[in-house]
Amino acid sequence: MAQRVEQAAADILKLELGSLEEWVGEQQVELSNSIVKIGKAYDENRSSLSSTASFTESEILAYLNPIQKRADEKQAAYDSYGELVKRSKDIYS
Repeated sequence: MAQRVEQAAADILKLELGSLEEWVGEQQVELSNSIVKIGKAYDENRSSLSSTASFTESEILAYLNPIQKRADEKQAAYDSYGELVKRSKDIYS
């Protein structure tokens, strides 16, 4: 009886972890899309500011720093989701 209960619990855990992995994958896609959009905004703004010849490179970088910071935050979240999936797979491997 204990073995059947243990197997049922393992099956439930595996199912729940699979659902979690699916959700994490969806979140990673959303984050990836955001990172790409932020990267394009960064490049466009940098190009636009550079083309005016009114700002030094350090001024441009200072202006774009919050944009880069946001991209870094999104990347960190993406990476942490990747670690979560890895840990999930390790649990039921």
